[in-house]
Amino acid sequence: MEVLFDIYGYNGEVFQSLALDLFKLARDANSKEKRIRLRYFEETKTEIDLFFAKAEEIVKGKVLLKDNVAMKAITNGCQDVSDISDRKADFYTKLRYSYGIIQDDRDSYYYKSDIAANLEWTFSEEEKKDQEVQFAVKMISHINKLRNNKPFYEYTESEAIFITETRKIQEYSRKMVDLISNEIDSGKKMVGYAISMGMITNILWYKLSKGFGNNDFPQNINSVLKAKIVLSNLISQNVSKKFDECKKAYQKGELDEQQLAARLLALREKAVKPEDINTDNLEDSLNFDSKHIERFEAERELHKAQLRQNKEQLEDYQSEIEKLKRTIQVEEALKKQQETESAATMEEKDATIQAQSEELKRYREKDLKKENRRKLIKKVGVFSKRICLRLIILLVIVAITYNVTKYVKADAANTVAIIVTVVGIFISCVDIVKNVYNDVFNNKEE
Repeated sequence: MEVLFDIYGYNGEVFQSLALDLFKLARDANSKEKRIRLRYFEETKTEIDLFFAKAEEIVKGKVLLKDNVAMKAITNGCQDVSDISDRKADFYTKLRYSYGIIQDDRDSYYYKSDIAANLEWTFSEEEKKDQEVQFAVKMISHINKLRNNKPFYEYTESEAIFITETRKIQEYSRKMVDLISNEIDSGKKMVGYAISMGMITNILWYKLSKGFGNNDFPQNINSVLKAKIVLSNLISQNVSKKFDECKKAYQKGELDEQQLAARLLALREKAVKPEDINTDNLEDSLNFDSKHIERFEAERELHKAQLRQNKEQLEDYQSEIEKLKRTIQVEEALKKQQETESAATMEEKDATIQAQSEELKRYREKDLKKENRRKLIKKVGVFSKRICLRLIILLVIVAITYNVTKYVKADAANTVAIIVTVVGIFISCVDIVKNVYNDVFNNKEE
């Protein structure tokens, strides 16, 4: 489980980079032919599911958060159980699709054909009462069944191997190797059933000929990094031990809730991840003396007092801010009222101007009608005068023509000519009337 958490990043950047070194080497080995497949047993999945189930209990507040790096990474920022479920789904999804790591598809390791390869019987019942031993022996037995009960002398040819950082599994792997090696007496040293991530990384690195003329060394051979990992493991063990001591002291009534919370916080301040260890915090991280923890508790109380003081000051500031806000609101209300009144005044002025404009328009229209009527009367008078003058002239001409005809004896041809002349005069009168009308009424200058 820890190796899977390493590659996902739950145990910090250092362990993730180490796990990714192994993954990259496995990928290089598979570049031409699929040689390495990364799988986990059903028991490992059960272990992971229980770990996430405990994370759900922590989020619910039913269980205290022990200072475990992976658990802190999973629960950090989670407000609800559904958040844990989402992270669990993301975990399995990334293992499958980003790294090609899936659960072993074998249905069972307890078929009749597996009896000869079963190694779970090799240890005493007393040993197997220990759950860690029981799990270790089961994993070793599963690997032996995958190897078809055959001994191997090279890790790269062993067909199956369990990669783990768990000491108990590595310890019982060595015991099983010694036991079987003595039985077969081959004169060669068998390879183990389990191996650490760092060891298998180094083996693959050399087997892939990366050890010759290549400066891209695996990170696990970095002496400083190794020292940080050792210190990290030491700090983690001491934190776990102190955590249990504080929990027992609280259950006995030796610590109250505030003291327990302060001491647990002091333990969580320790640099547990290798990347967090530096010269500035190393001394405090390694100091698990009770007086040091109590001093942290006193400092925390002082810090709480300062926080209370800061809170009071903040409340005073907030009160002043609220007063200022109210003043601004009153000023804005007055300004808004003034703007409203100003807008109403402007609307009233606009209405007055509009009414005046309409009244002026009416007066102008009235004056225009009078002027048009006056012009019309004038034009009618001019028209009448001109028509009368022209008619009088025509009548005089007609009278003269009539008298001439009467006193002068004219023949028929002359009479007809006279009549035609009169008719022409009449038509001319009509044209004269039209011309006078157009001249009088269509003249725009008048």
